[in-house]
Formats: sequence, structure tokens, C-alpha cells
Amino acid sequence: MNDSNDNNAVHEQSLRFIGALTASFSHELNNVVSIVDQNAGLLSDLIAGARNGRPITEERLEKVAAAIQRQTERGLGLIRRINKFAHSTDDPRTRFDLGETLGNLASLCTRLCDMKKVALVRELPESPVTIDNSPFLIQMLVFRMLTRALARVNAGDKITLELDANGGGPAILLQATNGFAEPSEEERSIESALAKLLNAQVESDDRSNRILLPALVE
Repeated sequence: MNDSNDNNAVHEQSLRFIGALTASFSHELNNVVSIVDQNAGLLSDLIAGARNGRPITEERLEKVAAAIQRQTERGLGLIRRINKFAHSTDDPRTRFDLGETLGNLASLCTRLCDMKKVALVRELPESPVTIDNSPFLIQMLVFRMLTRALARVNAGDKITLELDANGGGPAILLQATNGFAEPSEEERSIESALAKLLNAQVESDDRSNRILLPALVE
């Protein structure tokens, strides 16, 4: 592909990436709303029973209230994560905390891993790892590698997402128990185009993919 075709392909795949994460988020949020709805229905039944002479115990009310509160907090957490992801598209290039961004992406991918009964292990530094790059395109490249790992996993396998900031520039490492599905020529071309846009190097072997990003230059 030439640069124009590469950019068109990246744009098309960007829309698919956003769609995949949004679909996963909407399924999780739907589960939250369904559980809140079930508990609201239970509360209505308890109130109706009390009107007919069946007292509501304090313990029962506390249990229903706690269940609603747990799901409300879960839902708010989901909304914060998808909101943070949405804002990663605000600027084509910006200064941001790479570790925080990868952690947020991992949280949004939890459902995809749970569906495969796979553990997504994060080994991310607690201290900020600040870089000047495209948070959206980095997440897109990592997500593509993650989905290729998910295509090869068995239940009980593990995928590790690691960020090493001790070298000249930060390195993102994805390791999978069963390795990664071989990319098609089109997929390889898109990942190569993403790496070029990020000024990054991608290294891979049977069980790992490494993304080497340029260091922040003041």
C-alpha cells in the first residue's frame, strides 16, 4: 500500500476499533442496568407486600440498597472509562500518561477476555510514564494485538500487558500463553502503518509482541 491507501485503511479500522469497544461497553452497561432494574422490581414487590401486611425487614432493605449501590458504582466506573477513551481522540498528538491509558484500555477489554475465560494481567508502573504521541492510535495498535492473542487462547490461559519505562523509550509488551494468530497481509500492513504514524518499532515472536515508542524529549 502507498501512504494514501495506508491512511484510508487506518481510518476505516479506527471506526471498527471504536465500534468494537463501544459494543463491549454497551453490553456491560446493559448488564448493570438489568441488575438495577431487577432490584428495583424486588423493592416494588416488597413495598406491595408491606401494604398487604407483610413487613419489610431492615436487613432485606439494606441488601437491596447495597446491590443497587454496587451496580451504580460499577456503571459510573464504566462510563468514566469509556469517556476517557472517547477523549483520547480529541487531539492527533498530545502529552499523556501511557500507563494510565493502557490501564483504561485493559479495563474496557475485560469483557472480551472474560468471554474467553482468559485472565488479562496488567504489569503497569504506578508512577506516570509521560509521552508525547497519539493515545488513540497506540490503543488501537495494542487492541489489534490483543485480539490476535484472543484468537489463539484456551480457557484458563493468560495474556500479560506490560509497560517497561526503564529503557530509552517506553516499551509495551503483550505476552500470551498460546501466542498470537498470524496476521493477514492486510492486518500486517495496517499495523505497519500504525507503527509508522507512531514513530514506533514493532517486534514479535511466537509468544510476544513488543511496541517500542520514542521517548519524551523536552
